Amino acid sequence: MKDNSSVVDIEKETLVLNQAEHLTENEIAIHKRYLRKVDLRILPIVVLVAISCFIDRGIIAAALVYGLVPGMKLNATQQGNVTTFFFVFYIIFEAPANIMLKRVKPHYWFGFLALGFSITTLMQAFAKNGNTLTILRSLLGVFEAGISPGIVGYLNYWYTRSEVSLRMVLFFFSVPLAGVIGSPFAAAVSHIKIKSIKPYQNVFLFTGILTLVVGILALFLIHDYPDTAKFLDPEEKELILRRLNREQGLASKTKGSISEALKFLMDWKLWVFCLIYFGNNNAVNVLSLFIPTVAATLGYNPTQSTMIYMGYYIVGLVGMLVYIFLLRKKPFWVVISFFSAFTAITYY
Repeated sequence: MKDNSSVVDIEKETLVLNQAEHLTENEIAIHKRYLRKVDLRILPIVVLVAISCFIDRGIIAAALVYGLVPGMKLNATQQGNVTTFFFVFYIIFEAPANIMLKRVKPHYWFGFLALGFSITTLMQAFAKNGNTLTILRSLLGVFEAGISPGIVGYLNYWYTRSEVSLRMVLFFFSVPLAGVIGSPFAAAVSHIKIKSIKPYQNVFLFTGILTLVVGILALFLIHDYPDTAKFLDPEEKELILRRLNREQGLASKTKGSISEALKFLMDWKLWVFCLIYFGNNNAVNVLSLFIPTVAATLGYNPTQSTMIYMGYYIVGLVGMLVYIFLLRKKPFWVVISFFSAFTAITYY
């Protein structure tokens, strides 16, 4: 039976949040049907955008072993700036990017960001010196700042809290998948002979072209909101809107506020998770940027160094599968503590 303890009037935008709801047998069938449609229309393109984002971000690691430093005559300071300034601008623009997501339709916003980071990656192939490359890497940070937090928010436009967790896991699989795809791709394109184009330039050029295609697709394939989705029939749309409206409100109708943001910032759990993520992310980013370079100093050639880099992400992919398995068997705090400690020990 349906819970009629409160009424959700979508037309009048009356929000009754966090109420339990029991679906009839017919509604359960409709729910399964619309969930399958949403999974097929929403997840593939956003995961593809995320993979493209992480490939463009990490391809600098391959470029370093394919002659970037001598090719541009980078000094030690410039080498540091090239890798550091990306993160400076990424941090600065993360919050503003998600504010923009509330004001711009998602297909325009994600399409703009994807086109931006792909063109910026492509332009790195033609940078003549360290200062130009640093500017382009900073610009890359600006465009990529809106992808991960934006997709996390966007998935909540389409799924209730009980549904979104599995889809979030699939989204985060894009991180190791980017390494598994990007590493052999970089190794392959570095050997293409194009007049005076050097191997590291090939890496930037062809990676930028590949991800540019994804950016164009994003403009046409990303759907904005459930209430404007043409692929849902009236029954499916009514049910998905009612469930989303009952639990968290519709993304197309709700607007963020400073008071709401401050409320979340006062939650101590947020800062604990930030600290955990900072430690983990710091280790991961240092390794992901310099594994090929470290391998090269040990005597491996550029192709071998890049393949070692791919191995790092394959292990990460396996680790995520183990993590998912353990979450079904052990309390969350046990799993997160184990993996945090394991990361710290293996890093040091």
